[in-house]
Amino acid sequence: MAAPADKAVRLDPALRFARLFLTGLFALFGGAGVTPAGAQKMAPGCDAEGGRAASVTGINERLELILDSGVRLRLAGIEPPRATAANPGLHLESRRALSSWLVGLEIKYAPLGAAPDRWGRQEAHAAAPVSAGGPLLSVAGALLDAGLVRAAPEASARSCMTEYLRQEQQARGAGLGLWSDPAYAVLDTRDRGAFADRGGETIIAEGEVTGIGETGFRTYVNFGPIRTVDFTVTFRRQSLKLFEAGGLRAAELTGQRLRVRGQLDTRFGPQVEIAEPSAVEFLSGGPRLPQSRPLARR
Repeated sequence: MAAPADKAVRLDPALRFARLFLTGLFALFGGAGVTPAGAQKMAPGCDAEGGRAASVTGINERLELILDSGVRLRLAGIEPPRATAANPGLHLESRRALSSWLVGLEIKYAPLGAAPDRWGRQEAHAAAPVSAGGPLLSVAGALLDAGLVRAAPEASARSCMTEYLRQEQQARGAGLGLWSDPAYAVLDTRDRGAFADRGGETIIAEGEVTGIGETGFRTYVNFGPIRTVDFTVTFRRQSLKLFEAGGLRAAELTGQRLRVRGQLDTRFGPQVEIAEPSAVEFLSGGPRLPQSRPLARR
């Protein structure tokens, strides 16, 4: 697609968005942009370079991409931010940053599934250049790297999650974007009060497994002595098979330090049901996520 005469001016915000990978600033500022190192490297199975081409005409509050063809894309494997008490406009900041990069650009996208979902959204992986004609990089990965979204363990993005979690971890460690907001703090499983009034929210919690329990249909991974008071992770029998296929054995988790994520249910004590293996990260005694920033360097 030929670039209009004023494209270099219009794309300046996109170059500034690339600097978000390094600074985590939402404010757009002047000066030369940086070219992300290794921008062509995307997680296996998440490469949209051979996908369909379309131009982005808008971004909605859920960070869905509106294309010139009328298609509405939902990026697989990410969770858009929400408004918080400390920052009621947090979700809008992510939208503005993404719009400044993508609106008016041609992207490539690889649809996941044969048809849109019941809300009319096409789930997809998408890749875009930092500037017209430049190398492509993962849109989801760029958002994670800048701290503009959280990773969302989903079956459709299973092959991407190792990379996505690494990018998220780097942004979290640097306090970028939403990770500077106390509402997005990782919860300590020993702090019983941390889960109060959080029922229904997607949370991330870290702690040491103190014991395992089982019933006929569920396995309980306990992070404290009292199941109805302390934090617990639950697995349905069929979900546990996915974990076992990857080498996880529930009986071997006691004493392990884990980071887990999911929707918090507080009806019978704080607990999260896990269905996807990537919703569990080993912080000790298991695989560690490497520390690297693949999209940008100083």
